[in-house]
Amino acid sequence: MNYDAIRVIDNLLPEKVLNEVIAEAENSHFYYPFHQAGDGSQGFKFSWHFYYPEANIQFLNEKIKALWEEIKSYLPENHKLRRGYINAHQYGIEDTIHSDDDQWENGLTVIVYLCSGWLPDWHGQTMFFTGEDRNNLQSSMDIYKCVLPKFNRFLIFDKNIKHCAGMVSRRFSGIRLTCMFKVELTNEN
Repeated sequence: MNYDAIRVIDNLLPEKVLNEVIAEAENSHFYYPFHQAGDGSQGFKFSWHFYYPEANIQFLNEKIKALWEEIKSYLPENHKLRRGYINAHQYGIEDTIHSDDDQWENGLTVIVYLCSGWLPDWHGQTMFFTGEDRNNLQSSMDIYKCVLPKFNRFLIFDKNIKHCAGMVSRRFSGIRLTCMFKVELTNEN
Protein backbone atom coordinates (compact mmCIF):
# COMPACT_ATOMS: atom_id res chain seq x y z
CA MET A 1 0.00 0.00 0.00
CA ASN A 2 1.25 3.41 -0.93
CA TYR A 3 0.28 5.71 1.93
CA ASP A 4 1.87 8.67 0.15
CA ALA A 5 -0.69 8.21 -2.65
CA ILE A 6 -3.58 9.39 -0.44
CA ARG A 7 -4.75 12.28 -2.61
CA VAL A 8 -6.53 15.27 -1.07
CA ILE A 9 -8.10 17.32 -3.86
CA ASP A 10 -9.50 20.77 -3.10
CA ASN A 11 -11.62 23.23 -5.07
CA LEU A 12 -11.75 21.39 -8.40
CA LEU A 13 -15.39 20.30 -8.52
CA PRO A 14 -17.97 22.64 -10.09
CA GLU A 15 -19.73 24.30 -7.16
CA LYS A 16 -23.12 24.04 -8.86
CA VAL A 17 -22.84 20.24 -9.13
CA LEU A 18 -21.56 19.93 -5.57
CA ASN A 19 -24.24 22.22 -4.09
CA GLU A 20 -26.99 20.27 -5.88
CA VAL A 21 -25.72 16.98 -4.42
CA ILE A 22 -25.42 18.52 -0.94
CA ALA A 23 -29.03 19.77 -1.13
CA GLU A 24 -30.19 16.37 -2.42
CA ALA A 25 -28.43 14.52 0.40
CA GLU A 26 -29.61 16.93 3.12
CA ASN A 27 -33.22 16.61 1.96
CA SER A 28 -33.13 12.85 1.44
CA HIS A 29 -35.24 10.39 3.37
CA PHE A 30 -33.54 7.34 1.84
CA TYR A 31 -31.11 6.67 4.69
CA TYR A 32 -31.27 3.40 6.58
CA PRO A 33 -29.45 2.56 9.84
CA PHE A 34 -26.73 0.09 10.71
CA HIS A 35 -24.67 0.11 7.54
CA GLN A 36 -21.91 -2.47 7.94
CA ALA A 37 -18.39 -1.15 8.20
CA GLY A 38 -15.75 -2.53 5.83
CA ASP A 39 -14.72 -5.29 8.23
CA GLY A 40 -18.26 -6.63 8.56
CA SER A 41 -18.95 -5.16 11.98
CA GLN A 42 -21.92 -2.94 12.56
CA GLY A 43 -21.02 0.72 12.54
CA PHE A 44 -23.77 2.96 13.86
CA LYS A 45 -24.09 5.11 10.80
CA PHE A 46 -26.78 5.80 8.26
CA SER A 47 -26.35 5.14 4.53
CA TRP A 48 -28.12 5.64 1.25
CA HIS A 49 -27.00 3.42 -1.67
CA PHE A 50 -27.39 5.04 -5.07
CA TYR A 51 -25.22 2.73 -7.18
CA TYR A 52 -24.90 -0.98 -6.51
CA PRO A 53 -25.32 -3.08 -9.68
CA GLU A 54 -25.34 -6.41 -7.79
CA ALA A 55 -28.50 -5.23 -6.00
CA ASN A 56 -30.00 -3.68 -9.15
CA ILE A 57 -29.50 -0.16 -7.79
CA GLN A 58 -28.31 2.07 -10.61
CA PHE A 59 -27.95 5.84 -10.77
CA LEU A 60 -31.53 6.97 -10.19
CA ASN A 61 -30.40 10.43 -9.22
CA GLU A 62 -29.11 12.65 -12.03
CA LYS A 63 -27.40 15.08 -9.63
CA ILE A 64 -25.27 12.35 -8.10
CA LYS A 65 -24.58 10.94 -11.56
CA ALA A 66 -23.28 14.38 -12.58
CA LEU A 67 -20.93 14.33 -9.55
CA TRP A 68 -19.63 10.91 -10.63
CA GLU A 69 -18.99 12.25 -14.14
CA GLU A 70 -16.77 14.95 -12.58
CA ILE A 71 -14.97 12.55 -10.22
CA LYS A 72 -14.14 9.82 -12.72
CA SER A 73 -11.79 12.10 -14.68
CA TYR A 74 -9.43 11.93 -11.66
CA LEU A 75 -9.28 8.13 -11.73
CA PRO A 76 -7.15 5.77 -13.81
CA GLU A 77 -8.71 4.67 -17.12
CA ASN A 78 -8.92 1.04 -15.97
CA HIS A 79 -11.50 1.73 -13.24
CA LYS A 80 -14.93 0.16 -12.88
CA LEU A 81 -17.49 1.70 -10.52
CA ARG A 82 -18.75 -1.04 -8.21
CA ARG A 83 -20.65 0.82 -5.45
CA GLY A 84 -21.79 4.30 -4.54
CA TYR A 85 -23.51 5.55 -1.41
CA ILE A 86 -23.83 8.45 1.00
CA ASN A 87 -22.94 8.09 4.69
CA ALA A 88 -24.45 10.26 7.41
CA HIS A 89 -22.76 10.72 10.81
CA GLN A 90 -23.99 12.71 13.77
CA TYR A 91 -22.62 13.22 17.26
CA GLY A 92 -22.53 9.86 19.05
CA ILE A 93 -22.22 7.72 15.90
CA GLU A 94 -19.02 5.66 15.82
CA ASP A 95 -17.17 4.15 12.89
CA THR A 96 -14.73 1.24 13.03
CA ILE A 97 -11.23 1.08 11.56
CA HIS A 98 -11.58 -0.83 8.30
CA SER A 99 -10.43 -1.29 4.73
CA ASP A 100 -12.95 -1.36 1.90
CA ASP A 101 -14.49 -4.00 -0.35
CA ASP A 102 -12.64 -7.27 -0.03
CA GLN A 103 -14.60 -8.65 -3.01
CA TRP A 104 -11.88 -7.36 -5.36
CA GLU A 105 -8.14 -7.09 -4.85
CA ASN A 106 -7.19 -3.74 -6.40
CA GLY A 107 -9.28 -0.65 -6.11
CA LEU A 108 -9.73 2.89 -4.95
CA THR A 109 -12.10 4.63 -2.60
CA VAL A 110 -13.28 8.16 -3.29
CA ILE A 111 -14.76 10.24 -0.47
CA VAL A 112 -16.49 13.50 -1.38
CA TYR A 113 -17.30 15.69 1.60
CA LEU A 114 -20.86 17.00 1.28
CA CYS A 115 -20.64 19.97 3.61
CA SER A 116 -21.07 23.63 2.78
CA GLY A 117 -18.66 24.54 5.58
CA TRP A 118 -16.81 22.87 8.43
CA LEU A 119 -15.13 24.09 11.61
CA PRO A 120 -12.07 22.14 12.84
CA ASP A 121 -13.63 21.99 16.34
CA TRP A 122 -16.40 19.83 14.89
CA HIS A 123 -13.82 17.04 14.31
CA GLY A 124 -15.25 14.30 11.99
CA GLN A 125 -11.92 13.90 10.21
CA THR A 126 -11.13 10.89 8.06
CA MET A 127 -8.25 9.06 9.74
CA PHE A 128 -5.79 6.77 7.96
CA PHE A 129 -3.80 4.13 9.87
CA THR A 130 -0.60 2.18 9.41
CA GLY A 131 0.02 -1.24 10.93
CA GLU A 132 -2.27 -4.14 11.66
CA ASP A 133 -4.21 -5.91 14.39
CA ARG A 134 -6.48 -3.21 15.77
CA ASN A 135 -7.82 -5.68 18.36
CA ASN A 136 -4.48 -6.14 20.13
CA LEU A 137 -3.68 -3.89 23.10
CA GLN A 138 -0.06 -3.77 21.87
CA SER A 139 -1.11 -3.13 18.28
CA SER A 140 1.39 -1.68 15.83
CA MET A 141 -1.35 0.57 14.41
CA ASP A 142 -0.82 4.31 14.40
CA ILE A 143 -2.47 7.30 12.76
CA TYR A 144 -0.75 8.16 9.49
CA LYS A 145 -2.89 11.09 8.35
CA CYS A 146 -6.10 12.93 9.24
CA VAL A 147 -8.16 14.91 6.74
CA LEU A 148 -10.87 17.35 7.82
CA PRO A 149 -14.14 17.60 5.90
CA LYS A 150 -14.22 20.78 3.85
CA PHE A 151 -16.42 22.20 1.14
CA ASN A 152 -15.26 21.15 -2.34
CA ARG A 153 -12.80 18.56 -1.03
CA PHE A 154 -12.51 14.93 -2.01
CA LEU A 155 -10.08 12.10 -1.30
CA ILE A 156 -8.81 9.26 -3.47
CA PHE A 157 -6.91 6.40 -1.82
CA ASP A 158 -6.09 2.70 -2.06
CA LYS A 159 -9.11 0.80 -0.74
CA ASN A 160 -6.83 -1.46 1.32
CA ILE A 161 -5.55 1.36 3.54
CA LYS A 162 -7.14 1.11 6.99
CA HIS A 163 -9.26 4.17 7.75
CA CYS A 164 -12.33 5.42 9.61
CA ALA A 165 -14.47 8.49 10.11
CA GLY A 166 -13.60 10.27 13.34
CA MET A 167 -16.38 11.06 15.75
CA VAL A 168 -18.26 14.30 15.26
CA SER A 169 -18.18 16.74 18.17
CA ARG A 170 -21.31 17.55 20.16
CA ARG A 171 -20.64 21.18 19.11
CA PHE A 172 -21.87 20.18 15.64
CA SER A 173 -25.63 19.74 15.60
CA GLY A 174 -25.97 18.75 11.94
CA ILE A 175 -25.12 15.67 9.89
CA ARG A 176 -21.66 14.96 8.45
CA LEU A 177 -22.43 13.73 4.92
CA THR A 178 -19.94 11.98 2.65
CA CYS A 179 -20.43 10.57 -0.82
CA MET A 180 -18.51 7.35 -1.41
CA PHE A 181 -17.50 5.91 -4.78
CA LYS A 182 -15.87 2.46 -4.68
CA VAL A 183 -13.99 1.46 -7.83
CA GLU A 184 -12.21 -1.69 -8.89
CA LEU A 185 -9.01 -1.38 -10.90
CA THR A 186 -9.04 -3.92 -13.71
CA ASN A 187 -6.44 -5.14 -16.19
CA GLU A 188 -8.60 -3.82 -19.02
CA ASN A 189 -7.99 -0.46 -20.69
